[in-house]
Amino acid sequence: MIQINRVLIGMLCCTALVVSEVHYKNEISQAIIEAYHLISGIDNPSVPSNQSKALPAPLKTQVEFILQQQSQHITQAPIVEELDDDERLQKLDDALHQLEQAEDEYDRELAVMYLGELRGAAAKQGLLTALNDDSSLVVTQAIRQINNWQDPSARTDMLLAALASENPETVEQTLLTINVVSDKRLIARLKQLGKHNNGEIRDAAKLALNLAP
Repeated sequence: MIQINRVLIGMLCCTALVVSEVHYKNEISQAIIEAYHLISGIDNPSVPSNQSKALPAPLKTQVEFILQQQSQHITQAPIVEELDDDERLQKLDDALHQLEQAEDEYDRELAVMYLGELRGAAAKQGLLTALNDDSSLVVTQAIRQINNWQDPSARTDMLLAALASENPETVEQTLLTINVVSDKRLIARLKQLGKHNNGEIRDAAKLALNLAP
């Protein structure tokens, strides 16, 4: 009887751990959703409908991006395990090939995510190529990976390339994604864009400049 009770106790403990882990992830996801609802005024009876857009559009977009980025860390960020040089090169080649050849935009997006994890000159060039993808989903992911690039100088180079895009949506999204502004070249470019004839780009550039020291 004692032995059976110990087995039952062990099974209950394992079950409790699994349930607590699931509950913890659900709480994180729920917190993200509630944070967005709180900011945007959605499903909040205490916020009058005419105040649901109180945040400036660029700031609201930036908040939405931060919440979406945190959600990705929980749900879909790829895990690139420790690889030797040959395996890393193969992974890089596969990602570049998938970015170029895959018809499904989700496959190309996943390739961009891997390029951001693998780093290196070839991966950097792949991200720059992805900025011109037909899918806004792929372009958005490329901007995110560029913004998270570890080498500050290379990150600035790529951000400047994105900000030189002929697509105003790419420029605006890049401005709203930037979270570090310290390079003088980037600051100079933001000041230029702060005088842009496109009002959304102009506002987003001014918002990004607030991050400068």
